[in-house]
Amino acid sequence: MLSVLRRGSLPVSRRPAFSLNKPPVRRFQSPRYLGNANGNDVILGIVLANGLVFGAWHLSKQNRDLHIFLRKHFILSPYGVFQEKRIHTLVTSFFSHFDPLHFIGNMFVFYSFGQSTLPLLGTARFLSLYFGGGIVSSICQLAWPFFVPKNWPASYENHRFAPGLGASGAVSAVVMYNILTFPREMVYFFGVLPVPAALFGLGFIAMDVYGLYTGGQ
Repeated sequence: MLSVLRRGSLPVSRRPAFSLNKPPVRRFQSPRYLGNANGNDVILGIVLANGLVFGAWHLSKQNRDLHIFLRKHFILSPYGVFQEKRIHTLVTSFFSHFDPLHFIGNMFVFYSFGQSTLPLLGTARFLSLYFGGGIVSSICQLAWPFFVPKNWPASYENHRFAPGLGASGAVSAVVMYNILTFPREMVYFFGVLPVPAALFGLGFIAMDVYGLYTGGQ
């Protein structure tokens, strides 16, 4: 069995609420080297890339060589980065999911928030936000086992060789940018239950802090 730490996410969607006092938001143009990239195509491309790796994990159940390849190149761990110099896993790990709910949750949230965030930033800045959030999350995941207090439950879960994977750090960057830009709009859990974006953001942070303490999701 594959044992990894999953960077979890919440099943939420975002729909705009009516607001007469919303301040104007500057929209950025994508640089020419990105051509006429359609925003929806960019988002779907990221979802597809995650989907291909997710599918590969499940194909690897019957293919030992593929399984070994994925464990080496699509899982992040201090041992892999520091001892075996697999620096690329700082990026590839946030295109990697093994658990179906983990994959579906992350991609649903990313698609929901990404569609309204990308037009604000333009393609280049949106990709910088996604990759930057993912890389920072990877670095923090590598560092946390070395700093977690010994009397915290997390010290037993997040040991220095613990592997991890998932796009939640990259997705969280997109979600938090969106929430900070539109704090008065509504986030809909399961597409039904309305919660103010600012309150959702505080809850999102509180959940992560609790996860840091317990070593859980």
